[in-house]
This record gives sequence, structure tokens and C-alpha cells, in this order.
Amino acid sequence: LIKNMTTEEGNYKNTEVYILRINGKEKPRKNRATSTKEVYYIRKSDFLPIAYSFYGEFEGMNETEFTEIEYLEINPNLSLDFFEVDPTIKEVTPRAFYEEAQKYNL
Repeated sequence: LIKNMTTEEGNYKNTEVYILRINGKEKPRKNRATSTKEVYYIRKSDFLPIAYSFYGEFEGMNETEFTEIEYLEINPNLSLDFFEVDPTIKEVTPRAFYEEAQKYNL
């Protein structure tokens, strides 16, 4: 379904990114968008996507989408004790898990 894809380096809102541009094949398909173009903005520092755009045509109508992604926090410093399972516990108390997770702003 991909006609071609190009990559380049650039900036998106003062952030260094890789820009991936994907053009869809111009094959008429029933119930599918044609002339599709997708653009992904991938942050260079950690390879996470920070924005996405889409353009396509469907039965004479044009569709355009644009999304930005903001990461509040990634991989907080959790100790291995956080993931320890106590096999002697017979009853789970969700409140205890919630309070423990609050310590890490999860």
C-alpha cells in the first residue's frame, strides 16, 4: 500500500526530529481513501513520535488530520521492589496498590 517513503532531519517546534513522509499507492480501491499522505515527526533524542499528519481523498471529499503528542513523564525511577509479588497474599486490596503508585505520580 506504500508508493514511496522518504526520511529527512528537521525541527518541529524547536525540537530536532526525523521526518518520515509516506505516500500511498494510487490504486483505486472501494471504500478506501486515495492519494494518502502521512507524515510522522519522530523526536531524535529518544525516537518517540511527537506529531502525526494525514491527508487522503475519499469519494470527492478531502480528509486532513493532525495530532501532537506530549509526553508528561517517561519511565519514572521505580525500584524493583515496586514490582515484587507477595505469594502469601490471598486478598487483593486495590487501595494499597493505588497509594503505592501515588508515591511515583503514576
